Amino acid sequence: MGSKKSKTTETYKPPSWIQDSAKQANRLGQKIGSQKYEAYTGDRVAGLSQNERMGMEMARDNVGIGQPYFNQSEAMIQRGTQQFADADMSQYMNPYIKGALDPAAREIREEGQREANRLDSRSASMDAFGGSRAALMRSENREKTIQSVQDLYGKGYAMAYESAVNIWGDERARDMQAADRFRSLGDTVSNASRLDISTLMTTGATDRNIQQAMRDFDYQQFVEERDWDMRNLSGLIAALEGTKGSYQTSKETTSKQSGGEVAQALGLAATMVGAFFTGGTSLAVGAATGAAGAAGGAGGAMGGSAVGNFASGVPDFFTQGSTPGGG
Repeated sequence: MGSKKSKTTETYKPPSWIQDSAKQANRLGQKIGSQKYEAYTGDRVAGLSQNERMGMEMARDNVGIGQPYFNQSEAMIQRGTQQFADADMSQYMNPYIKGALDPAAREIREEGQREANRLDSRSASMDAFGGSRAALMRSENREKTIQSVQDLYGKGYAMAYESAVNIWGDERARDMQAADRFRSLGDTVSNASRLDISTLMTTGATDRNIQQAMRDFDYQQFVEERDWDMRNLSGLIAALEGTKGSYQTSKETTSKQSGGEVAQALGLAATMVGAFFTGGTSLAVGAATGAAGAAGGAGGAMGGSAVGNFASGVPDFFTQGSTPGGG
């Protein structure tokens, strides 16, 4: 007995619109593959804006802009903390003090001299009674005059010294106040400079961001135009991938009989016999010969069997015109 072998081929037969899309994708692919690389020649990064450059220059030029005021403040602090013992009080004393006291001292001396003259005029009468009363009174007048002059200068210079001390103290207080003002001025100048720089940098950054956005837009437009075919191709491919399995397929099954040598020989003999009586000997022989070859080497295995004879040529009983089984 023989066995039957079958082979099934499944063929996809997409609709015409899918075939057209596939052809279009192929054309786009060939077009893309033939294109040379196109580089972007525009600016990708926006440079520093004018305000940013001005801000950077100002920051460089204004380094330490408040330092002169801080130096002045330090000098005022050093003066304000000066010790009284280290001060030169002569520069705080009134230079006209002696000139102001000398007339008063001269008047005291003159008054003392007049008193001495009066005592001298009375000394003759006072000496007539004996004793040293006149000399004693003249001595007291002289001492009184000297003491009055000394008191005048002493009090005058004492007052002048006290005034000088007050002036010195007021000056030290003013020095400390000036130090605070210079320090505050230095802070104000520095802060104003920083504010100006910050304003320039902020406004400059805004301008640069706008310029960067414009460059990004130009680049994006370039990329979209350059990659337009690639985007279309990707869309077509994705659409074609999505249609798989959505259309009918055809299946074709082919069968091949395989069996023993006798069965093959009988089948081949029946084919050739029919061809002989119908006048189609040559066509039948060719078809049978092909079938015999497809059967593998079955005829050769029989060693002179009917299959081997049919495969090599037409048998004798066909060429002799006799019927099968005749003598």
